Amino acid sequence: MKLSCINKLKYIFATSSKLFKNQRKLITLKQQNTKALFSFGFLLCLILTPLFLNAQSLTVIDNKSLKPVPYASVEIYEMQIQSYCDENGVFEFSYLSNTTPVIISANGYKPTSFIYKAGDNNSYNIKLKKSHIFLNEIVVSPTTGLVQKNNLTNVILKKINQADQIMAPNLMELITNVPGVYSINTGSSISKPVIRGLSGLKVVTFWNGLRIENQQWANDHGLNFTDMGIKSVEIVKGPSSLLYGADALGGVLYFTDEDYLPPNSFNSSFESRFESNSMSSFNIARIKLATEKVRFNVYAGYKSAAEYQIPDGEFVKNSSYNRKSLKASLGYNKNNWILNLRYNYNSNENGLPGHTHSLNPSPEEFLLETQYRDRILPLQLIEDHYLSIENKLILSNQSIIKFNTGFTSNSITEFEEKVTIPGISMLLNNIPYNFSFTSYVNENIKWISGIQGMLTKNSNDEFAESSLIPDASSYDVGSYSLLQYSKSQFETQIGLRYDIREIDAGDLLSKNFSKLNGSFGLVFQKGLYTLRTNFSSGFRPPHLSEMLSYGVHHGTNRFEIGSQDLESEFANQFDISLDYGTEHINFNINPFYNHFQNYIYVAPTADFINGYQVYEYTQTSSARTYGGEIYLHYHPHFAHRLHLEQDFSYVIGEDNNNNPLPLIPQTRLNSNLKYEFAETGKKFQLKTILLQRTQFLDKNDVSTFETPSDSYEIYNIEGNFSYSGKQNMLMKLGVRNLFNTTYINHLSNLKGIGLPSAGINFYISINYLFN
Repeated sequence: MKLSCINKLKYIFATSSKLFKNQRKLITLKQQNTKALFSFGFLLCLILTPLFLNAQSLTVIDNKSLKPVPYASVEIYEMQIQSYCDENGVFEFSYLSNTTPVIISANGYKPTSFIYKAGDNNSYNIKLKKSHIFLNEIVVSPTTGLVQKNNLTNVILKKINQADQIMAPNLMELITNVPGVYSINTGSSISKPVIRGLSGLKVVTFWNGLRIENQQWANDHGLNFTDMGIKSVEIVKGPSSLLYGADALGGVLYFTDEDYLPPNSFNSSFESRFESNSMSSFNIARIKLATEKVRFNVYAGYKSAAEYQIPDGEFVKNSSYNRKSLKASLGYNKNNWILNLRYNYNSNENGLPGHTHSLNPSPEEFLLETQYRDRILPLQLIEDHYLSIENKLILSNQSIIKFNTGFTSNSITEFEEKVTIPGISMLLNNIPYNFSFTSYVNENIKWISGIQGMLTKNSNDEFAESSLIPDASSYDVGSYSLLQYSKSQFETQIGLRYDIREIDAGDLLSKNFSKLNGSFGLVFQKGLYTLRTNFSSGFRPPHLSEMLSYGVHHGTNRFEIGSQDLESEFANQFDISLDYGTEHINFNINPFYNHFQNYIYVAPTADFINGYQVYEYTQTSSARTYGGEIYLHYHPHFAHRLHLEQDFSYVIGEDNNNNPLPLIPQTRLNSNLKYEFAETGKKFQLKTILLQRTQFLDKNDVSTFETPSDSYEIYNIEGNFSYSGKQNMLMKLGVRNLFNTTYINHLSNLKGIGLPSAGINFYISINYLFN
């Protein structure tokens, strides 16, 4: 039965692959990529059914005064629509015909939610409680549909592009102030996520349910999309294989696009950002429109940055970059069927700072007196296509069938000495899929089951000088089941999952991996307290790069050698979280312990090949990471416009001999102060002022080939403004690294040659709103 399933998947993938294999010798990887994308799109066929409308409404009122709350926000989760009540607190939703969570929020009130059930013609009176702390967002899990208070894991929601959020040079830097989340950086253009000390292949990224594969095994391959059109990111810490598939040992980043507009509405905007340090500009155009049946969002963006400046006034050679982005989404709802089609295109041209063959490089080799924007070698060209197809069918008994699939294509080309002949050039195509069924057995029991997997193929350009990993394919299939039981103040969940992965690299390698995983969690709520405990396991087979690498990786200046003797990694994490929340205080403490078997990592050796230091993939029989995060938000009663936030992140990584694991981040302390100004009624108004202090402590417990890192602290400040008139605008003015501090983060890819991060950086963002 197992072999039959794999053979069927092979046949499906082989058939799809033939659509873009023809004429490979005569066309570029870029042309091949585009052909594959559109060929896959022609396989889709949509069947339309009649639309039946109901006429419901809800009224949002203050729970004490019983007066209407005007212009309260209404978010319809399943349809991904955000709208607003009128001046009387009334919202009409005649177009709503599906069971869905509905989230209600308003400034100065605690957000709430309820489940709207299809066919319910009642009107709703929603009573909101006043609150002075606004960070407790209503989080709905994208995989289970559960509101956060019922989730067994502490899912962290980070809003993107908020008006009162300090601007960052890239998407990853926007979310690194979340406790336990860090980033590995190569200059200012390449950044990738680190969750509780784990990164690369141990962290899985999703975009609207589509699993993103982008050769993330390398530290210089970052997230190749921007914050353009992104609404939020949900962060799951620790092993998450049950619902997100194999590989998610460290955690999951789940990015969600901005909501659609309500029916019969239209708006557009144009945003321009500028940063002084790298003289970068980022321009974004947005258009959103919606009819009774169809919703459409489209975005286009272009960013260009020169080389960044370090605190002593010099510039880091070859740290410039250019980015082009295009994004479109189409939503359609008819009767009990919801369809979302999304496409995202990204093209990056990144300089590779710190590139050298020297055995003892000095920072002076990579510094310039003059800033340049022209591209120079070595450089990295990355092109991505993401196509996502999401179908939801809500049955008469309120059960939900979901089918998500799509296509991702990642092309990476690295040039070292010539722009005509690449050092390496790889194309990674992936077809992920996820079929799930959610059933409400009764009012206390919810059951979710599904089948999930992906079909992945890596190929090399025959004209490249070398190939780091060979042409190969992998086939994943997994089945899972989750049972949730709710009773009074308790929520408990138990789940099991079985995964199979087959890797085929022709005569070089053919292997199968499989594993049974599970999780168990309990949520208990009592008054102002919420306690979550969770035990989960994870499974990650070794990757092609870890088993078959043999060659120069120009992006990291090293010669990498894999090992076919590697075994699958396993992880078991125990996580406990305690929340305490009042009108003025929100406190969370979240310790964890994560134990690994067959922990895989890459380690430098004393050998050199062709001037490059040799790095070998190896593993230790066991390892562990442990630590925790603490978060405090205090809103003093005597100063209702003042908000104080403090969080602490601490992680230790050790192998079975108590030796430190590589790339474990420094202990971090974040402090944030925000002041909100009262409405003045004037056209131009200062909305908020934010002051942020981030302190990294000394890092002396380092692995054999790492060096210790010194402590440092960074200050950022920002003001947010609004202008109301014929042309509405939102504006940011701020400074990052306010005191021009010289520092090198422990996770920086440029730490080995002593290149510091960017110095003081003034920035401005102006967002023109067209209605």
